[in-house]
Amino acid sequence: MALQSALNGQLMLAIETTFGVPVTPTVALPIVDESLTSDVERMESAAQIKGNMFLTSEQWAPGNVTAGGDIGLELFRRSLGKVFRLIFGQVATTGPVSSLYTHTFTPLPLTGLSATIQKGVPDVTDGTVHPLTYAGCKIASAQIAVKEGEIATLGLTVIAKQEHGFRTFADGATTNGQATLTSPALALFSQYDVGTPVSGTGIPVGAYILSVTSPTTATMSANASATGSGVTVTMGVALATPTYAVGLGVPFNFAQGFVAVGGSQVKVKACTIDIDLGLADDRRFVGQPTVSEQLEKQLREVTGTLDLEWVNRTQYDRFCKASESSLWLSLSAGSDTCNVTSNVRFDGETPQMSGGDIVQQSVPFKAIQSSTAASALQAVLVNSDTVA
Repeated sequence: MALQSALNGQLMLAIETTFGVPVTPTVALPIVDESLTSDVERMESAAQIKGNMFLTSEQWAPGNVTAGGDIGLELFRRSLGKVFRLIFGQVATTGPVSSLYTHTFTPLPLTGLSATIQKGVPDVTDGTVHPLTYAGCKIASAQIAVKEGEIATLGLTVIAKQEHGFRTFADGATTNGQATLTSPALALFSQYDVGTPVSGTGIPVGAYILSVTSPTTATMSANASATGSGVTVTMGVALATPTYAVGLGVPFNFAQGFVAVGGSQVKVKACTIDIDLGLADDRRFVGQPTVSEQLEKQLREVTGTLDLEWVNRTQYDRFCKASESSLWLSLSAGSDTCNVTSNVRFDGETPQMSGGDIVQQSVPFKAIQSSTAASALQAVLVNSDTVA
């Protein structure tokens, strides 16, 4: 029997070809935690029907669908290329040199770039892992963090178009040249199924549920190519089989890193980089319970903090003099490296004393574009992944 807890869970993703059209996930990611959810609002009639003391079945309906959540990852040496691409927008890969590839991530508009993310949730009955697949995923914000004594982390906040489940039923019926799909008893169609991939004999490849008329009748996005009854129909995205990259290795950790400011290495206790991509998550329209593609509506904002001891006035003067400096976070494990660079201004914080403690200094910063967008933020991964 399989493990019947989250020890048997999984998380996978793939870049989509078309926004919101789910694809089979291909990249397996070890996860620390996640909170991906789907919330379907309820609309309730405010009208009073004479004699009724309770809301009736005819007085409520499902409303807007909101999907997404947080994902906690560690900064592994491999398999994070597609995640970085979703954060930055584009990647250029060169190599190999001694079997290593260099993946350079720079900012680019995010329109048309989305992912399918699937989590596999084990049940307590027999450990069966149930797929919940999120289509039209974009990363709204991310955090890269390194702290003394700890493993480096990568936190993500994801906004998605919708969640898809997975099921099959064996009483499907189709008519050649028509888009109607019926199931007398087993499918139990609902608005939750709109946009869900559907497949089976006589159903064109790539078809999905366009609309739902009743629990027994739905309309597909394409006409059936055959007439049939008792058709076995699959809806949703099946659970993908996770294959973790060979040489995934121990994640980067504090002992393998350093931070440099203005070209000089600085002894920091912690470095946190927060990336907000300024996406609109409220593009809703009549006749559409899910969101349209989340477009950029604000300037991207990269902020963070360096925690260090009060060594001298150097970092404080950067704030006082309103100057800009380069910031470099470097992590290296053998031949694998992760480097994040930015041009930043320091927003400062005056050091304060307490008792006989060593004086600490918190140095907040914000990325500033000095030339190209890459001057504000860029990341370079070197590893044995052939593509990112």
